[in-house]
Formats: sequence, structure tokens, C-alpha cells
Amino acid sequence: MTNETIHFFAPPGSFAPTLGVMARAAFFDTFAQLYDPGPFQQFLEESNGPGGKMERDFADPCVRWKLRSPVTFRLGDRLDDDRIWRKQF
Repeated sequence: MTNETIHFFAPPGSFAPTLGVMARAAFFDTFAQLYDPGPFQQFLEESNGPGGKMERDFADPCVRWKLRSPVTFRLGDRLDDDRIWRKQF
């Protein structure tokens, strides 16, 4: 086990599409075997698909998002930066 600092940051709206893909994959891998495929795919699309609830929440200034990462983000960093995915969360 490593002892590393975890950084929390408010992600910019540009992260929404990539986070949607990541959330969709995580939900699918975790819960797909528990639900009927049709309704489950509809849920994934409505919640994490393009224009779904996650993207709408990112656009809503009343909703605050916090992400954690073992690397520090600066304005302009990209979510698909390889530094993020080299670590296992």
C-alpha cells in the first residue's frame, strides 16, 4: 500500500462527457447482471448519456461536484491525461 496524497477539485464542465462515459462503464460493470437489459440501457442513457442528467448537473451552478485524484489539476488540464489512469482508485 502506498501513502499518497489525494487531491479534491471542482471539475470544469468540459469533464462531463468523459465522466459520463466512465460512470456509465462503472454502472454497467457493477449492476448490468441485476437488471433487464432494455430498461437498464435506458437508465444509463438518461443518467450518463449525452444530454443526460450528469451533463445537465454539470451545467447547473447549484450543483457542486468534487472529484478526487492522486495528481493535482490545474485549469486547462485534460481529464484524459494519462497521469490519472496510471493509478488505481
